[in-house]
Amino acid sequence: MSSEEFTTRNLTSIEEFEEVVSLQRFELGLADEDIFPHKLLTIASNHGGMAVGAVSPEGKLVGFVSNFPGYRYGRIIEWSYLLCVLASARGRGLERRLKLAQRDAVLERGVSDICWAFSPFDFESASRSLNDLGAQVVEYATDFPDPFSVSQRGSFKSDVLIARWKLEDPTVVKRISSLPRELEIPNEICLIKPEETERFYPPHVLPAAEHTENTIALPVPISASGMSEPDRELVKVWSRVLGKALKSCLSKGYVATGISRLEKDPPGKAWYILERKTRKQ
Repeated sequence: MSSEEFTTRNLTSIEEFEEVVSLQRFELGLADEDIFPHKLLTIASNHGGMAVGAVSPEGKLVGFVSNFPGYRYGRIIEWSYLLCVLASARGRGLERRLKLAQRDAVLERGVSDICWAFSPFDFESASRSLNDLGAQVVEYATDFPDPFSVSQRGSFKSDVLIARWKLEDPTVVKRISSLPRELEIPNEICLIKPEETERFYPPHVLPAAEHTENTIALPVPISASGMSEPDRELVKVWSRVLGKALKSCLSKGYVATGISRLEKDPPGKAWYILERKTRKQ
């Protein structure tokens, strides 16, 4: 079954929101205290927020994306909180369809920015956000309240990247009109030589980006969820190094516009691509 056989629509009824709660609990594995309850979903949908669902031909809710109003970067935005698709329905482009349906619904309400958070080590979320949808990472946030952090990382908070999706930006319009793809990474834009991370232990610091470099690439270990304990420790080390490097780059006017893998790299390694937009952001 292709993604086109599913219907996307705004969810409005208590019964639909109860299905959203069920997906949060059984598909996302969220603890009860982290679940966005159906009463709040109802209130949010009546006051500027929404939940967009993907429904099978049989009428079963197989996925959703939710958002609520917020204020960031000096303007009204919608904060996209959760995205979920049943495991049996993945691999058909439903996540992308849900985000595009969310975009249409938000634009109809006169809002042109959607923001969300994701783990720096989550390649799937990073690729969908940057490569597929044309969002940009403009902020590295530390100690961010994370509904997944307790089950996956043993903490209530974690470091995240903040994606900003400028819905009417020409780059976004062009990106969502084409097929998803990974970007090519020339060796010369890598701040650290690919062979220097062969065993994938980070250096104490990553080299600083020069103002003359318009495009740079930073290495990152990917797929943090479900990691074994040694890998989790490696992620902690990378969090310190990558976080410092990303914060420095973002403060100099760079934004992350893509994530990709080099053909010769081992599994579990990728590169964030950053482009310098302005001197200061």
